[in-house]
Amino acid sequence: MRRALLVWARNVLYLTVQIVKRTEPGFVVLPRWWAVGRTFAWISSIAAAHATMRPRPAATRP
Repeated sequence: MRRALLVWARNVLYLTVQIVKRTEPGFVVLPRWWAVGRTFAWISSIAAAHATMRPRPAATRP
């Protein structure tokens, strides 16, 4: 199964995937600042995409 993933990623996505073993078992909670930083990055990317959109000619007012 892993071999198929590696071959697919290389052939379709042109990516090299490296599977690493975990050093500690179990679930690790990420720090809260990580979630806040990702949220602001997401909002910024949405705002930038919205700012670059041009209005459609039919939607503009004379």
